[in-house]
Amino acid sequence: MVTEARWAHNTASSRRCFWLVLGAVLCSTSSCSIDSKHNTLNVTDASSIGHLPAPPIAATPGSPTPSPAAPAPTPAPAPQPSPSAAPQGSCKLPPGSGNGQNCTQGNPSFLNDVEASIDQLVKSHPELFDTSLRKCDDCYKVLDTRSFTDLMVQTLEQRGLCATFDGEEFGVKNTNDFNDQYDVLTFDDYLRRGDGAYRSTCRPAAF
Repeated sequence: MVTEARWAHNTASSRRCFWLVLGAVLCSTSSCSIDSKHNTLNVTDASSIGHLPAPPIAATPGSPTPSPAAPAPTPAPAPQPSPSAAPQGSCKLPPGSGNGQNCTQGNPSFLNDVEASIDQLVKSHPELFDTSLRKCDDCYKVLDTRSFTDLMVQTLEQRGLCATFDGEEFGVKNTNDFNDQYDVLTFDDYLRRGDGAYRSTCRPAAF
C-alpha cells in the first residue's frame, strides 16, 4: 500500500511539473500567469495559444549566400565582309595573241590620250618634272622616270584603255586586234611630244 501511494504521489508530482513547464513556455508568448502556491496556470488570453510564432530558422554558419546567376553576354554580331570594289579604269581585256614582231608604222589611234595623260601628270605631280629644263615648249625634264612610267600606265587605264610599259615604250590598246607603241621619253629623260612619240602599230595586240 505504501509503495502504491508513493507511485501515485510521484505520478501526480510529475504531471504538475509537466504542466508548470508547459505553462512557463506558453506564458512567454501568451497572456497568462502561474500560481506557484497552488501550482495552477491562469490563462487570460486563450486565443493566443493557437498562434505561437514559429521559431526562426538559423542559417548554417559559414554557408555562402547564393548569388543570382549573371545573364549570359549577348554575342556581338559577326562583322560582314565588305565587297571589294574592282579597281576603276583597270584593263578588262585578256592578253593579246601577238608576238610583237608584226608591227608597222601607220596612223596612231591613241596619241591624243597619251598627250592628255602627260599633261595631267604635269599638273597633278609637278614634283616629277623640272619645267625649267626643256627641249621644246612642253618637253620637260623627267626627274623620276620610274614613278612617271607607273603613273602613265594608271592614267591611261583611267581613260578606259589598256596600257603597259616594256622598259622603253608604252603599249596602248582598247581591243586585242591591235595595239599602238609610244616612246615618250628621250634617252636623257626628257618628254617626247606629238607625232614623234608614235612608233608603230602591232597586229594582233602584242600584250
